[in-house]
Amino acid sequence: MRIGIIGGGASGLFCGITAKKNNPKNKVYIIEKAEKCGRKILATGNGRCNLTNENMGEEYFFSSDISYVREALSAFSNLDTQKSFNDLGLLFTTGEKGKIYPRSLQASAVLDVLRMESKRLGVEEICGFKVVKIEKKGDIFRVFGEKETLEFEKLVIATGGMSGENLGSDGDGYNFLKAFGHKMNPVFQSLVQIKCDNTYTKALNGTKITVAAKIEVNGKTIDKGIDEMHFTEYGLSGPLGFNLSRSVSKHFAEKNESDIYCVIDFMQELSYDEVKAFVQNRIKTQGYKNLEDFFTGVFSKRCGQMIIKKSTDKKFNVFAKELSGAEIKEIANNIKAFKVKLISVMPFKNSQVTAGGIKIEDFEKDTLESKKLRGLYACGEVLDVDGICGGYNLQWAWSSGYIAGKAL
Repeated sequence: MRIGIIGGGASGLFCGITAKKNNPKNKVYIIEKAEKCGRKILATGNGRCNLTNENMGEEYFFSSDISYVREALSAFSNLDTQKSFNDLGLLFTTGEKGKIYPRSLQASAVLDVLRMESKRLGVEEICGFKVVKIEKKGDIFRVFGEKETLEFEKLVIATGGMSGENLGSDGDGYNFLKAFGHKMNPVFQSLVQIKCDNTYTKALNGTKITVAAKIEVNGKTIDKGIDEMHFTEYGLSGPLGFNLSRSVSKHFAEKNESDIYCVIDFMQELSYDEVKAFVQNRIKTQGYKNLEDFFTGVFSKRCGQMIIKKSTDKKFNVFAKELSGAEIKEIANNIKAFKVKLISVMPFKNSQVTAGGIKIEDFEKDTLESKKLRGLYACGEVLDVDGICGGYNLQWAWSSGYIAGKAL
């Protein structure tokens, strides 16, 4: 049987390997528009490839039907991922929050073992082939390129979403599946940098701070988390910024006219009253210090100065003991709830994953075969499943690729 897999990313490569192992007589072809497969794998985890996580469950994912994620993780878990890659010769190391990386901390190691196994099994890569149209005549899928046409008995769409267009993801898979009657949920960027009013935060450009933060719209919290926040000249990034970006991106994608804010807590271990008491006591013991240095030893120098600047009009050379009661309250408030107005998120090309996508309900849960057209399958990011930062999106790629590949 001739099987075509459109898309040579994580899910496509894993699907091809699984399909060939499942039935060595299958002739499996991976069709990739780029000159090489797996370019996006090389960019994951800042080039280190966070390929899964010790902590795994449906609660780390988003989908129009989360039961599909539950089924996929049951069929091929994070432990299965580690065993499969270990069998390919890959050793691991564990980072913060259970993140699993290749021991070499090189994403290329993950791609190399996948491609070596693919080659060993006889999976053929057809690179530099841009698919322009797909049609089915009888039992045969015809895949039209710019210069030639390929024919397959079964076809898998593993093209990814719209994130990282420079790495080959431009949303073409959505059009292929919609042409066969599939519907899709709106797509928007996730795991992406957030742009904000940088009046105060630009002073922290290049700073990394572990904080608690929440996203607020009309005073209502729509998302929250605790992790490392990276402050940039234009806004917020890092693990916490990325995880919160999904709600922010959805807000703007829906053209919500209400203002949206990130509220940052720089001392999450203390209550507001405890922070206020801490500031008052610090003034009693160190009120001789000027405001520029008042928080030295508590926060990074630039962070302390930013909080002071937002809380009072007094100059930095004024002694801390000259702060008024109202200014002390404002300082405590800005330590516990530093409010930043959000403007937008960076474009798809900057995002790590696409939220939304082709409705997963139109596929069989145990095979990911289309309910609308037999012989057609989909896996990976093209479907309406995405996860938080930490190896979850790659785990979905492995799990969904495995399910589709085993069914072929």
